[in-house]
Amino acid sequence: MYSLLASQIWFAVELSGLDPFIGYLHEDNNRRPSLVMDFMEEFRQPVVDKLLITYFTKHKVENVIDENKRLSDEFRKVLLRMFFEELDRQVTFMNRTISVKGHMYLQPKRLAKYLLALTSSYTPYNVI
Repeated sequence: MYSLLASQIWFAVELSGLDPFIGYLHEDNNRRPSLVMDFMEEFRQPVVDKLLITYFTKHKVENVIDENKRLSDEFRKVLLRMFFEELDRQVTFMNRTISVKGHMYLQPKRLAKYLLALTSSYTPYNVI
């Protein structure tokens, strides 16, 4: 699910016009998108970790792994459905009620405004 999150965030960073390889938490590296990894830190817990913990506390761990020791096709479908439903969930952050995905797309723009000194602060995404 982290790779799904990374692809969504990378798209959001690209749309904002920021360089995905120049980060502020992770070391800059021309082979790893440091800024994408930085934004993943904001969304990892509320979008992926919380979702998985909630799922596994409510469901038995059955039919998750197939005979080849890989995630079963059925479980992968469940994960995909849960992930994209979570992105569509409406949340309020910074006095705006929009989808998680909407906030995910706004955060790089908010950072860009801060870096350009158009706003006095940057608030990391924090909806739990």
